[in-house]
Amino acid sequence: RIIKPQYLALTFDRPTPTFRHIEYAPYKAHRPSLPDSMRAQFARIREVVAAFNIPIYELDGFEADDLLGTLARQAEEQKVRAVIATGDLDTLQLIDDWIRVTFARSPRRGEFEYFDQAAVEARYGFAPIHVIDYKSLVGDKSDNIPGVPGVGDKTATKLIQEYGTLENILDHIEELPPKVKTLLAEYREQAIQSKHLATIVTDAPVTLDLAGARALNYDPDVARRILYEFEFYSLADKLPRRLGDDSAPTVTHETRPTAASATVRTAQQRTEDSSDEASQLSLFGQDELQALAEEGDVVAPPVAPTLPRQPLASANSTSTMVIDTPEALNVLTHSLAGADIFAFDLETDSTVELLAEIVGLSFALGAGEAYYVPVGHTADVEGNEPAHQLPLAEVLERLGPVLSDPSVGKVGHNAKFDMLVLARHGVLVNGLRFDTMVAAYLLNPGRRGLGLKEQSFENLGIIMTPIDELIGKGRNQITMNQVPIRLVADYAGADADMTLRLMYHLAPMLEARGLRKLFDEIEVPLVPVLTRMELTGMLVDKEFLRRMGGELEEQCSALVQDIYDAVGHQFNVNSTRQLGDVLFGELKLPHGRKTKTGFSVDAEVLEGLRGQHAAVDDLLEYRQLSKLKSTYVDGLLELINPNDGRVHTSFSQTTAATGRLSSSNPNLQNIPVRTEVGKRIRRAFLADPGAYLLAADYSQIELRILAHVTHEPALVAAFEAGDDIHAATASRLFKVPLAEVQPDQRRLAKTVNFAVLYGQSAFGLARTTGMTNAEAVEFIRNYEQTFPLVREYVQSTLHLARTQGYVQTLMGRRRYFPDMSGMQIVQRQAAEREAINMPIQGTNADMIKLAMIALQRQIEDLRLGSKLILQVHDELVLEVPDGEVDLVAELVEGAMRGALTLDVPIQVEIKLGRNWYDVKPRA
Repeated sequence: RIIKPQYLALTFDRPTPTFRHIEYAPYKAHRPSLPDSMRAQFARIREVVAAFNIPIYELDGFEADDLLGTLARQAEEQKVRAVIATGDLDTLQLIDDWIRVTFARSPRRGEFEYFDQAAVEARYGFAPIHVIDYKSLVGDKSDNIPGVPGVGDKTATKLIQEYGTLENILDHIEELPPKVKTLLAEYREQAIQSKHLATIVTDAPVTLDLAGARALNYDPDVARRILYEFEFYSLADKLPRRLGDDSAPTVTHETRPTAASATVRTAQQRTEDSSDEASQLSLFGQDELQALAEEGDVVAPPVAPTLPRQPLASANSTSTMVIDTPEALNVLTHSLAGADIFAFDLETDSTVELLAEIVGLSFALGAGEAYYVPVGHTADVEGNEPAHQLPLAEVLERLGPVLSDPSVGKVGHNAKFDMLVLARHGVLVNGLRFDTMVAAYLLNPGRRGLGLKEQSFENLGIIMTPIDELIGKGRNQITMNQVPIRLVADYAGADADMTLRLMYHLAPMLEARGLRKLFDEIEVPLVPVLTRMELTGMLVDKEFLRRMGGELEEQCSALVQDIYDAVGHQFNVNSTRQLGDVLFGELKLPHGRKTKTGFSVDAEVLEGLRGQHAAVDDLLEYRQLSKLKSTYVDGLLELINPNDGRVHTSFSQTTAATGRLSSSNPNLQNIPVRTEVGKRIRRAFLADPGAYLLAADYSQIELRILAHVTHEPALVAAFEAGDDIHAATASRLFKVPLAEVQPDQRRLAKTVNFAVLYGQSAFGLARTTGMTNAEAVEFIRNYEQTFPLVREYVQSTLHLARTQGYVQTLMGRRRYFPDMSGMQIVQRQAAEREAINMPIQGTNADMIKLAMIALQRQIEDLRLGSKLILQVHDELVLEVPDGEVDLVAELVEGAMRGALTLDVPIQVEIKLGRNWYDVKPRA
């Protein structure tokens, strides 16, 4: 039920005793005091309420419910219907012809109940007013209202249905069954007091001000600002730009004319006229400016040919000029070519890089000034043709050389997207100096709100126009090419402008935190490398995947039949409810936690049941094969580009807090390798005819980094000697000669080595290995005594995380752990594991990124046909023509070994194959 109130009011409890506490000391006495963590939030809640101009009612001596009841009755007296939104069913007693209650049963899941008189009667069997009579009899544990001991729900309901009020029940006490009569006689006064406590006051000394409670009587900018501050971005973007405006979106950026109706001034003319023009334009309001622009009387802002000036904090608007004539395009091109740096941004008709067509390009050279070049606008939803625009080919011919010139600096926000789209259209962007999204990520790698609008608000205090205001949402959403040029120009111009301003704001922050070297030498140079990798993609054997999908389908069907046979009947094996009923109801297997839909049947639960029934083992195998088919076979087939037969994964630099790259659509870093059927999927990834796939993998790189960081003599010596590090660890732990280490001992040592790297506890080690907790504790103690400098690293890293609030890699990449000591124990333990691992794994991520950058540079310098196509954490995959194999193998090994100097040898294994499955060590 959607409620759109005309008036809004809010009530709060006061932190002082109410009349109920005074009259009955045990009232709510069992309730714990409000946690300090929640108490601090109420001040912020009040800020939000104030931002929406909603009146707050609170009064010493009364509860919030009393004020709700009073205000609702006063609204009723003024012939205004009231709906009480609450999480407390006590207010049901207030319901009548004018008052309703909406009860938040589970707000997080969006579950609400709406009560009118009929709904109360259907649920309780009596009218709303008798809720207080009901509580006088059964009491209320949450409020510590005693009621009548021994009188339960059924008895109370029956009494109310027959006699109505408590008073009438007591008047007819002689007619009641002996047991009930005795109880009511004994607890008569307690029942009367319970009713008094449960009754909501409706005549508290407060007065409803309807005019002051009018809904939507607030400043949208003030409300939006505070929602942005709390990172409620999607909610903020739903607010109207102007209250009461349900028409077309209102764009808040300063509006300027198109080049077709205005003169583009030269730099000299601009210098002479800028001060006069600024003073004249400031005399006009928004509407007047729009009118002047439409009449062609406002001079378009000139293009700055030099380094953009430092943005001013007070410059909150963007003036965007539309470039839609060849003459204006020439001036813009000349100005961009002469700039030290400029911001660029694309507007496209899709968010998928390999499908997106360019709608327009925007540029900014200085704060507050931007330029938009429309190239792909079509008729809008009403059939109106776009205003004058330039052909895309002509624009790219003119701007392409500037965008490709490495001597002209560029800044973008998520520049990889724009660079990839431009590359598809034949323009390779060079000279990227700054990516504001990557900079924001480095400054706060755990942050998810890295979008331009979030960052502009957080860093510049500027609220930008949400894209939904241009293209809508849901079923009625249109694409950007259908939006009028003027609206897109303002939107796109602001994007470029804010990107440039963010650069100036974030650059000194990177410097202050010692992140500039990491940013300049790794993250920014990596952007064009990833762009080329995504553009190239990996060739996929479509027919192989189809055959494999058919085989998996047959195997899954056979397993389902085996499950039916083991259980004795058919059921939906994919239904968690039905599966839980079969496993725990029929088969009586031990169950775990219960969820909303029944007992949990997740992977962890089923693994714990392995071997206890044939159906469970078959089910585990079915799930594994079914996931392989849906995710990695069917999923890959859907993502093959029909134009080149390749899949083009998207790499993200700004997702993993450790600095690792992530892969999506499809996730090629997560192709299964632990089972043979999983490994077979790699057979579908091919090299072009006449080429190999070359896979280069760091050998035990994280343990080598650990040895370098800790200088643990035993680890360093093992790597210098070229020993098997896990066997060497086992030799020391079990005190046997290296040659006599048994496979089980090596396996256990390997587990412990990685347990240390990932901060695993003794409990975690016990679960992994099957040891008892006591055995795991003793084993870790033995490890710490054998490798004391590793223990010292762990302790010192945790100390740094707790005291300075972050840990970092050898290259200075940081991961922050604020207030670790204040976390709940489970959260704190997880944070401690992450803190121990991050300097090691993050350094590994930095190393392979450096190797990728160096390798790509060498491939381009030597003009080779080889292409870097994939990174999987410790591994690089290239597509190499047959004639370049020897040279590229040498280049890859050199780039990976030379990425970072460690105190232990770095080993790289090179493998070759015509497909990813068949790659074998190079002879």
